[in-house]
Amino acid sequence: MITYRTPTCTLSDGASGAVDCLPVSGSNLDLPAVITCACTDPSGKVYTIKCLVERENTPPVIGPCPPDIEVTPNESGPPTITYTIPNCTDAEDGQLETECYTHPPNSTCPKELRCCCIDSGGLTETKYCEIDCGIKVGDNTTDICPAGQVRLIPCPPALRYSEGQGRYTPPNCVRDGLEIGIAVCETVLKGSVVCVCRYRNERDTCTFSTDGGSGSLTITPCEPKVTYVENFFIWNPPTCERDGEVLGISTCSPEPGTSHPGRVTCTCDFGGEHDECGFHIGGPRFASCVQAELDAGMNECCLTDNWGLCTVSGDPHLTTWDLHKFNFGRACDYTLTEFCQGTSNGDFRISAEIHPNDFGMLLVASVTLTIDGESFSINKEPEGFGGSSAGMGPITTKGTMGATVTGYRGTGAPLPYVIRVQMGGVDHIRIQYYPRGDLLYIHVSRQWYFGSILCGLCGTYNDDPEDDLGGSSPEDFAKSFEIEGTCDS
Repeated sequence: MITYRTPTCTLSDGASGAVDCLPVSGSNLDLPAVITCACTDPSGKVYTIKCLVERENTPPVIGPCPPDIEVTPNESGPPTITYTIPNCTDAEDGQLETECYTHPPNSTCPKELRCCCIDSGGLTETKYCEIDCGIKVGDNTTDICPAGQVRLIPCPPALRYSEGQGRYTPPNCVRDGLEIGIAVCETVLKGSVVCVCRYRNERDTCTFSTDGGSGSLTITPCEPKVTYVENFFIWNPPTCERDGEVLGISTCSPEPGTSHPGRVTCTCDFGGEHDECGFHIGGPRFASCVQAELDAGMNECCLTDNWGLCTVSGDPHLTTWDLHKFNFGRACDYTLTEFCQGTSNGDFRISAEIHPNDFGMLLVASVTLTIDGESFSINKEPEGFGGSSAGMGPITTKGTMGATVTGYRGTGAPLPYVIRVQMGGVDHIRIQYYPRGDLLYIHVSRQWYFGSILCGLCGTYNDDPEDDLGGSSPEDFAKSFEIEGTCDS
């Protein structure tokens, strides 16, 4: 469950504006997620802020001390100690490896067994288990376990890497559960540190390495899992690693949370070394579940994998299914996508009306889906489905495609209007239009039609951006999909 305090909104006249946030505080969300808050001024202008919510890393947990610690004396040296290594689990990483050792080391009377583990985020957990070595005062030994023993915690400390070198906070000196000071740490060799705690005649040491390693710097994984939430692409930046050790987090451009499909480049720079990798988000290369923005009556649906995305925005700008970007045209109605001529797949077309606003800027004024001889539209003025702000459908067409068409308001701010098309009970088309934000998203399932069957301004949908304009200039290509009789002179 995610809870938060709704932010305030101060308008230009100093008055406080009402703020609406979605999802609401107290919602159960899968992380990462985006919370969108919107404030509308008296003129109707909407101001929004989007906040990315990620899961906080928590330390791992080591199970109870082993009940079967057995000590076998050894006349020639330290005793042999056997035990069952306790389990270590982490909320994010699952089962982790546990390392145990006795303390003091090489003692004929070790006082305790120390078991520790570390998760992928660098958080550690240490379990201290008492050992009954069986040696009492009066035995023929001078190595008597004291009543208390100073301990150095944690060992090794968590490292934060910068330019290939680990930075750390000196561990605490602890005795009988109380902190009695801070360890004194010294670099004895390049990349090697020794920390020491002293209390009266007691002493504890910890030696660890701060070197980033001698191997090559690598980015892992090069193609992280990408999720699509509220029109935003979310991913965890890959880590920068050397010799299997995490040195830090890569820098990605664009950053996670972008709404624009395209190529992402992530880079790592440590100790004079550089590595980078790239991957695509959006379009036919986007292979994560596209979260459907559905109303409460349809929230059981999550659109399937592998969707193409065509984007149209003001001026106008267009990004094709295959990620080719261009500016186009004049004030006309345009065919964005349809079945190519010569195919016999049925009656299908998505078109958009591009008209100037009061300032002469070309905007998306409406979008229309035509399928099986029936038309469904979303208009900018009057705003809504065919002039109605209410929902639409579900309506099942009577042609060969037998599509079920539903219209509803989505989530996020400003609220989009959505037309959802199912065939055979499976989602295949989603049109998402923001009349106030002048933004149009068209999603088409790769499972439905892929591979040079679709034509229009959105391109061929075949993973090849080079053939999207058919060898023409953007101006000539746009003219070929103008709907006759709709263009301004």
